[in-house]
Amino acid sequence: MLLLLARALHAAPPRQITVAPVGKADFRTVQAAINSLPAKGPLPVAFSKNDIYREKVTIDGRPGPVLRGQREAGVVLTISQANGAFRCDPANAGR
Repeated sequence: MLLLLARALHAAPPRQITVAPVGKADFRTVQAAINSLPAKGPLPVAFSKNDIYREKVTIDGRPGPVLRGQREAGVVLTISQANGAFRCDPANAGR
């Protein structure tokens, strides 16, 4: 029991991956970073550099990824989409 507690206290911090449309980064889009996350196990933190990201982001099958921006108001995710283009299936809502 003490060994497990010691391991938990000294666990390495989560790996961080970086998103930026230009410059040094692991991924160019937020979606590419999300797609790289493992379905199970420790999740890295996806850090986005300040910019406007014009993309639709879908998070499926990954338990609570952490998305962190460079500044609170510095990272914007936006998309223009026609009203009828998105249909929510009530059977899958909340999953």
